[in-house]
Amino acid sequence: MKAWLPQGKWNIQSQDALGGMPRYYFNIQDDDLFTPDDEGVDLEGVEAARDEAARTLGEIARDVLPGALCRMLKVEVMDEAREPLLEARLEFQVARLR
Repeated sequence: MKAWLPQGKWNIQSQDALGGMPRYYFNIQDDDLFTPDDEGVDLEGVEAARDEAARTLGEIARDVLPGALCRMLKVEVMDEAREPLLEARLEFQVARLR
């Protein structure tokens, strides 16, 4: 499994075509590093995909933010047609006040 890709049921064949759950893809952006999701995950619907994106973003942040001064993290959720559906974004910046 690729780093930071959502945990879940990983199948190559679309379950939506079989009357099952739709497949969502979670592309990861960490500053200039882009990691596409070529596998996808089957989820109940858009709300479940949104929650998975938020969880994934939190896991990435936990791993990469300690010691960082500025970071932009983004999880872009694509539908089965690989069209953008939503994104979860975290922009982190530490500013010294004194």
